[in-house]
Amino acid sequence: MTKIILGLPESFYNRILWVAREFRTNPLSHEPGGCDVIVEYHTQKIYGYDWIKFPSLYISKIWNFSISKIYINYEKYDEDLQLKIIKQNIKRVFARKYNRENFENEEFKEVWNAETSDKIPWKLLEEFDYYRKVDSKTAFEEYLKQQEKSFAYENHLIELAKNTLHPDQAEFNDYLKKQEASPEYEKHIIKTAIERAKLDDFLAGRD
Repeated sequence: MTKIILGLPESFYNRILWVAREFRTNPLSHEPGGCDVIVEYHTQKIYGYDWIKFPSLYISKIWNFSISKIYINYEKYDEDLQLKIIKQNIKRVFARKYNRENFENEEFKEVWNAETSDKIPWKLLEEFDYYRKVDSKTAFEEYLKQQEKSFAYENHLIELAKNTLHPDQAEFNDYLKKQEASPEYEKHIIKTAIERAKLDDFLAGRD
């Protein structure tokens, strides 16, 4: 399937690495709707994610998992320091709402730019979140449950951390050895990541 990429720089056209649908076990990722997100890194890698229902959560989880292999206490850092680290790694973020009726004419919007933005990118992606349309905590909670079951998703996070960011190699190698030695290790990581998402805090004020 040819990706329609209006609104993106032409230099992106043959460089976007789309996460293939057959490797995405979350049922919501197989349902049309939500939005498409493009993340460009300073390492020249560009990743594409389509039909994302909760991009602010989905993309932040990818980032937090990956960067935590480099900065163990990253989530405890204040927002200014987090933003500085993000800008050192991510160059730009683009998004577009999925519109089945007008798909070929739907343009990507530059949501975040390391040179000009002063906010965390996931906060700017909230305008694309599905729950703002359906106003449903149940849908959001189900999304988290399905993510927890998705080993293909976690493998992508590991690949991203390994090849796109700049980890302390000795520390990251120790992590990989543990992951390879224990199939249950990834399950533990997923569960921990979900717990750290602090669902109640994330949903506060969105009733």
